[in-house]
Amino acid sequence: RENAWRDTGQGLSKYVARPSWQDGIASIVKNKRGVPDVSAIADPNTGVWVYVSRQGGWLIFGGTSAAAPLFAALVNNGNHFRLSTTQEHKVIYARMGTASYFDVVNGTCGPTGRTRPRVGWDVCSGVGSPRGKLGE
Repeated sequence: RENAWRDTGQGLSKYVARPSWQDGIASIVKNKRGVPDVSAIADPNTGVWVYVSRQGGWLIFGGTSAAAPLFAALVNNGNHFRLSTTQEHKVIYARMGTASYFDVVNGTCGPTGRTRPRVGWDVCSGVGSPRGKLGE
């Protein structure tokens, strides 16, 4: 079971228009950019262990600093090395609703803690969390 992380950054942009790779969720985001795209290792309390010798050893990291390189590795490990983030986003959204992702539907997120994830793309967990190689 996975839960949305209460402190995740989420919502619809006030300034950025919906990119083409989000056309499939236009009924949700309308003409604005929706975030996040994916859910991965958000909570720094349950993230990944990293050895940092200058800071005395093992520390736990989460959030974008852990999720972004993880997701890039999964996309590229699926033999789909992309030269731009736009191309990577297209791979991510093309696999939405498949076994490539776990659809996170539990928990809450947002500044009030009252936003709930829903089936499919949502502002708490995007398309979901990865389940292996993407784009095969």
